[in-house]
Amino acid sequence: LQALGGAFVSGLWLVLIGWFLGNAARNAYSQLLVRQALEGFRVRDLMRTRFGTVGPDESLEGFVEDRYLRGAQTAWPVVADGRLEGMVTLESMREVESRNGLRVRDAMVPVEESVEPDAGGREALHRLVQTQQDPLPVVEGGSIVGILHRADIMRWLALHELRAKEG
Repeated sequence: LQALGGAFVSGLWLVLIGWFLGNAARNAYSQLLVRQALEGFRVRDLMRTRFGTVGPDESLEGFVEDRYLRGAQTAWPVVADGRLEGMVTLESMREVESRNGLRVRDAMVPVEESVEPDAGGREALHRLVQTQQDPLPVVEGGSIVGILHRADIMRWLALHELRAKEG
């Protein structure tokens, strides 16, 4: 009876080790496929080019009522004299106690990370993951030219996978 019990435990360990190695191999293969898919991708291929901006001296209350609540855009670049100064997001607006009498600059957060339009896909994804900043402003010469969301890259990867299956 002890021999059967020992064989069962050994067999269970082998099953668990096999399951772990199988998962690790699938994850490594998935990462390789993502890296390969992103090789030819440039940020300019996926960045959103139609987006609204807001000035730093605009009324925060007016901005929220007139624009933020009336559209699907979740992060707004704060632009003055054509230069990116910061971003206004739902999270940054939660930090202010009252919107009365405040300006957009009072709720904006500085841009910690940006990406250039000619940056590669792997670099962009790495920055999105590393900084936890979503979206990333796409900046060229100090001016914002686009916005890149994680969802944009994921959508592109899903379409890339579909094309690979069809072709």
